[in-house]
Amino acid sequence: MARALRSVILQVVGFSAFMSAMCPPASAATLAFASWDPGSGVLTTSLTVNVVNDLCCGGASDTLEPTAIPFIDSHAASSGFVRAETSYDISSSAIEITFVEQRRDARSAVHSSGFVYFTFDTDVQYDLAGSYALQGWRNIGLELELFDLTSGVSLFRNDQESGQTLNEAFVLGEQGGDSLNLLSGSLQGGLSAGNVYRLRYAAAITSTEAGDSVATASGYLSLTFVPEPGTALLIATCLGVLSAHGRSCARRISAPGFVAQATAGYSPPSSASTFFGSSISRETRRPSR
Repeated sequence: MARALRSVILQVVGFSAFMSAMCPPASAATLAFASWDPGSGVLTTSLTVNVVNDLCCGGASDTLEPTAIPFIDSHAASSGFVRAETSYDISSSAIEITFVEQRRDARSAVHSSGFVYFTFDTDVQYDLAGSYALQGWRNIGLELELFDLTSGVSLFRNDQESGQTLNEAFVLGEQGGDSLNLLSGSLQGGLSAGNVYRLRYAAAITSTEAGDSVATASGYLSLTFVPEPGTALLIATCLGVLSAHGRSCARRISAPGFVAQATAGYSPPSSASTFFGSSISRETRRPSR
């Protein structure tokens, strides 16, 4: 191999080794379910659906208590026409919860709620989103709070309730209730490695009046986890340097006279079989059809 080509190859190999040391593969953040003891007993993740077919009697409920990540599941509770179904997709990249609910025309309630206790092994950024909409009339409520139990700080809280708006719809982070609104904190922020966090949520539709009509509701809540800005910047910088170096090498190789210079004194092998190997040689000898 000619000296110029060897020089480029050595530069590429040496640069790759340097970048591997300076830009090691980014380790993914890992979420784990956690427990918390406020002094009155250990608290763990609990996810519940509950329905009441008549406000004085009758109903059903179901509770899940996941312990391992990832957790993908759904459950339902029903009593006659009244039904609540909630689905979960919990992983190191997001906590996603979806609601589908219906109640009958009078004196019934549907309620989906839960507490998710979790921790991370490295710092991450979070992003909250969600919505919840009623098709019909009467009471609807949506609540969510993200709380840092280790530091004793509420990072975000939003409560919205309505009882007089037809086809009411809530968006997380807004104040759309006609009877109650509470909003504090930020939809985006940072989570510290090792701290224990609690995600508390509730979504409910109820009717207390005999003359109310049938109503349904649906919605979702999402808590997404993204890399810290420092990690993202490091990755972007490394990719930029690698791209620039690749373009530099490409320009050198494509420069006029480079190939002639790099291959000066090189004689091709006498047969394809000695250069490419016997398998390629057999392919080249295969008769055409």
